[in-house]
Amino acid sequence: MVDPRILCRKHLLGEHGELHKHRHNFVKGHRMAGRVAGNAIEPSRMAERHDLLAAEMVRRGYRHESPYAQPDLSAYGSEVREALVDVSASLALLVSRCEDCRERARQAGLICKLCGVVMDGRDADTIDCGGDCSKCIREIEAQCKSA
Repeated sequence: MVDPRILCRKHLLGEHGELHKHRHNFVKGHRMAGRVAGNAIEPSRMAERHDLLAAEMVRRGYRHESPYAQPDLSAYGSEVREALVDVSASLALLVSRCEDCRERARQAGLICKLCGVVMDGRDADTIDCGGDCSKCIREIEAQCKSA
């Protein structure tokens, strides 16, 4: 999932609320294949994700008072239980739609400063292409040749 530090206030609080809604849907046995196929949630990691979002909320000075328990997923098939979010696709979609998230991603080094390529957000502390992506290298070489 996208690093919570990148999420703007609206997306951070929105995803937190959605996790609580999804938990209710799992507990009630509602069909969730569409949400899972839509690259929206990782059911087996919902409690972990909630804790990451809650920690980021507290870090930003927001109040968090809604405990979360991982729902029982045993009634669902493995295609739902074990679904994973495509982090790169999710991050790319997020930064294409939200200027605030795009700026936060840029500040975290998840968008190449030279070419605008969106990097995988799984480890925001270490990912920064630093001009090493192939598109940047071609651009730098072209600039050197023209100089």
